[in-house]
Amino acid sequence: MSNHEYGLWAKDCLKILEGFYQKIEDIPNEDLLFYWIFLTGNASNKSKLGTRKNFVDELKKRGYKIEHCELVKV
Repeated sequence: MSNHEYGLWAKDCLKILEGFYQKIEDIPNEDLLFYWIFLTGNASNKSKLGTRKNFVDELKKRGYKIEHCELVKV
């Protein structure tokens, strides 16, 4: 997959996730990680639920952090 193709795929994935969730608190840990990955992949990717930092902060509240694009219990 080329960088361009990945960018389009990530943008499509964000659209799908945005359709499922209304509040950041409702998002399962794995999907929070996916949001973070998709937002990290391209600075032009946006989420109505917040920024990369918002997703990291929510994971931190739940006792997780992101290391090497994986969830780690703290």
